[in-house]
Amino acid sequence: MSFAPPQILLDDEASSGALEPVAGGTPGLSPDRLLWHRVRSDRVARISAAVILALVLIAILAPLLVDLFGVSGPNVRNPGTLNAFGLPSGPSLGHPFGVDDRGRDVLARVLYGARLPLEVGLLGTALAALIGTAVGIAAGFYRGWLETVLMIVVDAFLAFPAVLLGLAIGGAGGPGLGTVIFIVALAGFPYIARIVRRRVRALREGQSVLAARALGASDARILAREIMPSLRAPLIAYSVLLIPTSILLEAALSFLGVGVSPATADWGEMISRAGRDILSGDSAWWYLIFPGLALVLTLVAFNRAGEVLVEALGELGWRGRNR
Repeated sequence: MSFAPPQILLDDEASSGALEPVAGGTPGLSPDRLLWHRVRSDRVARISAAVILALVLIAILAPLLVDLFGVSGPNVRNPGTLNAFGLPSGPSLGHPFGVDDRGRDVLARVLYGARLPLEVGLLGTALAALIGTAVGIAAGFYRGWLETVLMIVVDAFLAFPAVLLGLAIGGAGGPGLGTVIFIVALAGFPYIARIVRRRVRALREGQSVLAARALGASDARILAREIMPSLRAPLIAYSVLLIPTSILLEAALSFLGVGVSPATADWGEMISRAGRDILSGDSAWWYLIFPGLALVLTLVAFNRAGEVLVEALGELGWRGRNR
């Protein structure tokens, strides 16, 4: 299984090409407003946004939803739900998604399990974008030996498989939310750095930057007034495209036992436990199917949203020009 982002994040040539202008762009509007207008008019984007919003609400309202369905909490063990052989029972009126091998309600764990992927996906990707933006700006704006050194570091991280990186760091630091977010950030920042570096290299030769230099503007002012505003729209688009990869990496780490604590309700850990039980001869398909479907739905929603945003940048004829 590959945990690399889509090809457009792997190839900075492709990412730059996605932002080349085409006919039909709307002049006079900022990139942010053009992007928002395009997304609102796209059906796939609206559906993906609705799914993502629903997932966020589920994560926030998980305790209320558990009470509403009348099931026990995600870590409450109920031996009475196991049969005489200690095997879990399937879906029923009392437990719509069944129970796992420890007698814990699967529905409650699926609802609470929405929290961790969103936390890791959003926080990990935000940290990756922050690091990648800093590295990309430094490399693309100042060039020279600094660019060479930084891009060697970026390429080294790209060459190292994300799962092996996670196993190494997770094994040394132990399981935990902070560790997983750190791993996700280290695995994701090189893609953002390459995209930002290429855009900054093009922008620094633009007329507005050259004019600002001629007027005596400092590097800090040029970065703040001329460069950063033109990076905001693509950063949002490519970061959204990176979120599903971050979520998938988190699930893989939990599956391998180096993610969060096993007591934490997490889709990856649930899939791992169900897989082990099925291989051992138990036919407890329900606590494999339900968290698996939740994970797939989340990945598809974020991936489609990211693709729509990237496509919108190209269709709207945005070149990364300053406002």
